Amino acid sequence: MGRRGCRVSAAVGVVRGWRMSLGSVWPVRQNGVVRLLAWAAVAQAGWVVMPLATVSAAAVRASGAYLLAYVLATLLAFAVVAALVQIRGAERARDLASYRGLMRDHPVLGGALGLALLSLAGLPPGVLGLVAKVTALRPVVGSELWLLAVIAAANAVLGVAVYVRWLRAILATPEQGVDGAVPVSHRVLRVHPATLVAVGFAAVSLVLTSLSPQLILGLMGS
Repeated sequence: MGRRGCRVSAAVGVVRGWRMSLGSVWPVRQNGVVRLLAWAAVAQAGWVVMPLATVSAAAVRASGAYLLAYVLATLLAFAVVAALVQIRGAERARDLASYRGLMRDHPVLGGALGLALLSLAGLPPGVLGLVAKVTALRPVVGSELWLLAVIAAANAVLGVAVYVRWLRAILATPEQGVDGAVPVSHRVLRVHPATLVAVGFAAVSLVLTSLSPQLILGLMGS
């Protein structure tokens, strides 16, 4: 790539970095989980396209690997939210405060959502998310696009703050009477089988790929 091509790639990369920053900063103040995930998707999309600033075959593979990792984690998060909509109702399930104590009240759903958030943040045990971020950064650092790399690193830290905020609510002491006096078995029966299948499929896929991230990286040739 010539000098002019490098400059164009760098400029495009900075624009993508700005969009990534917008998607990382805005969710910090969001209390609606759907909006939070929607804005976070803007940041995650920035990670997907970031390697493409280097215009190389390795960048395309890195972008594809990150996209697959992001899709798995986001599918799991949305599936858990959908399950809670059916259990608690749409209004309460969309409020971040209503997720307080989810791990104790619904351990399976709480654990699944926790894994999804850790993967999106790139924190263990969501190893797949961490590996995907390193893979996406590799072409950028290799092409010496240092400004874009710094922007990406800063956004990774902001992303951790967003997802850890939700995770803290999940792990907190549950509020009394969140689900009323309805027995656990009856609450589970409210969830549509298709939603449970989505939660199970995404959770198992995320666990397997976190234990062996080369499954996705190998598929993409990274």
